Amino acid sequence: QSVTRHADYQDAVLAAVVSGLSRSYRVHVVDGTDSMDGLTQERDVAMDVVISNISTTSHSQTETVKDKKVTKIYYRGMIDATLQVKDVATGEILYSPTFRVVGTEYEKHTSTEEALSSALAILRTKVRVYFNKKYPLSAKIIEGAVAKKDKQKEVYIDLGSENGAYKDQNFAVYIVKTVGGK
Repeated sequence: QSVTRHADYQDAVLAAVVSGLSRSYRVHVVDGTDSMDGLTQERDVAMDVVISNISTTSHSQTETVKDKKVTKIYYRGMIDATLQVKDVATGEILYSPTFRVVGTEYEKHTSTEEALSSALAILRTKVRVYFNKKYPLSAKIIEGAVAKKDKQKEVYIDLGSENGAYKDQNFAVYIVKTVGGK
């Protein structure tokens, strides 16, 4: 088994992070330092991506193909990246999630490009899932819509597709009440 570093994939890793953020629908992504002018609102953050590893491992495996033993080389991609999320106004690091992507051994990638492409797709998904959990959608019910047999079946909420909501999405619904003064 051998390890090969791939510094030439740094831009691809950055693009995967930006794509994952954009697909989360929880954050508005502005790529580049020039466009940070004017971002000083309380909710504005900047993000640095620190890439500590972009590599592939290769291993050879002997297989029997049509009664002949054939040695094939398979690759697995690995990416380690940390996102430093900073308050724009103060420069303080608010949180710093680390994403470690290791392609599974079951994938039969026959080139480094294929293995790294798969690892980039996994990274994109991990970033999206992280930010969806970090910033969950919430809405308030504006008014009731369809009711059947004294049960509310549909309601109007103050959230739409521009906020990341989608058709047929399910929400947990609860009533906030004061109990015992709390």
